[in-house]
Amino acid sequence: MMKLATMKSIWACVAVGLVTVVPGWGLSEAEGLMFKAAAAGDVEFLAKGLSEVDPDVKNEEGLTLLMVAAQAGSFDCLRQLCWAGADARIKSGEGKMAKEYVDRGHADFVRMNLILRCFAYVREQGVQKERCERPQLVVVSDNYVEYDHPYLRNRYRPNEKEKNGKAGVDDDGNGLVDDIYG
Repeated sequence: MMKLATMKSIWACVAVGLVTVVPGWGLSEAEGLMFKAAAAGDVEFLAKGLSEVDPDVKNEEGLTLLMVAAQAGSFDCLRQLCWAGADARIKSGEGKMAKEYVDRGHADFVRMNLILRCFAYVREQGVQKERCERPQLVVVSDNYVEYDHPYLRNRYRPNEKEKNGKAGVDDDGNGLVDDIYG
């Protein structure tokens, strides 16, 4: 693995236009370094490089930066990439989205899965307007939601695929079984 100081000095060369295509990679040097940073969980390096590199670039294996960061288990890199506009809905050559590369046994699985699902949902369902007139989606992060509370009853939307699906099965394919109200 390349030391951070070396990566930073290489990035300085990339930033002034001394970028070359690395033979065999099919990626520019900057893109290759971004994949190394995503794999190493180097969010600071990723943040600097995103001004020069498309956040949805794929490597020769068909993986995006988001997928590599998910494999590495770096929530901070996932968040930085999502903020930079990376599309969590893109599928790899194997037909998997970034959320499917997150290790279920990782301590940050829930946070990583949630951010990828939320950004994918917003990309899919969101309507871009100049100014939001009324919020349409609110994410509640809590261990318990009283969904039958008089204030929430008419506003809370259960997960219909799970509600009408089979018990003990992940009917909507989001990695969580029977998540009707959460």
